[in-house]
Amino acid sequence: MKWPYSIALRLAIWLSVGTCLLWLGAAAISTNVLQHELAESFDEGLRQSAYRLLPLALHDLWEPSEHALPIAATEGAAAGSFTYLVYDSTGKVVIRAEDAPQVLSSIPSGDGFLLIGNRRAFAASDHRSGFGIVVLETSNYRGEALRDAIGALFWPLAGLLPLGAAGIWFAVRLAMSPLERLRREIAERGGANLSPLSNNKHPVELAPIAQEVAALLVRLKSAMDIEREFAANSAHELRTPIAGALAQTQRLAYEPGEHPAQSRIRDIESALRNLSHLSEKALATRSP
Repeated sequence: MKWPYSIALRLAIWLSVGTCLLWLGAAAISTNVLQHELAESFDEGLRQSAYRLLPLALHDLWEPSEHALPIAATEGAAAGSFTYLVYDSTGKVVIRAEDAPQVLSSIPSGDGFLLIGNRRAFAASDHRSGFGIVVLETSNYRGEALRDAIGALFWPLAGLLPLGAAGIWFAVRLAMSPLERLRREIAERGGANLSPLSNNKHPVELAPIAQEVAALLVRLKSAMDIEREFAANSAHELRTPIAGALAQTQRLAYEPGEHPAQSRIRDIESALRNLSHLSEKALATRSP
């Protein structure tokens, strides 16, 4: 058995699916833009850190102090999301943080971004002294920040989608209320009720349907009136001949003596009585 479907339900489902897809598409575009912005922000942090740490490191190399160790001078900044190492013109590491690599696989060719292993880094150099610094990330802060941002975009969808679907369902039901009202009005019409539809303003989509139904009711009422009129006129025309035939049949039935056709006369009398009752009923239907 094929179950009937609801237009309102289908419309609500498709609108909910469309809204979800649009939201996912917008979130995907936002994620791409956010990933680009986060990369730029982290790269800028590496670049600024390199240019700030290099003069401090050179100062400690040239003017060592018991109270100003090269590592300690920037440990607070380096202990967060990045580490660093300082190298001379031959590529030898002269200063490094505790979690920095022991050696450089190659000397950076100039200032700019590079990859050391799978970590993002920035190299800056002092052209007068030949010393340079490499600042590199120590943790996957980029990935964690991106995951948090993606979660902030996508997790609300899980909670808002049911609310959105309920709102869409309510809006669809509200928008289809004129159709339900028209359906009820049509369902109330029948053989005993062919009154015109109400004059309530219908939406432009339903106005032609309401007009056609109203015209159909008018034609149906006219056809039924003609039918009743014909039946009533026919019954009226037949009533007198039927009454006369019934009277003659009754006289024959009650004549004295047994006649071979007596039983047939009784049958004819019964048939004429039934026909008389039918004509009376037809006359009664003239005014419904």
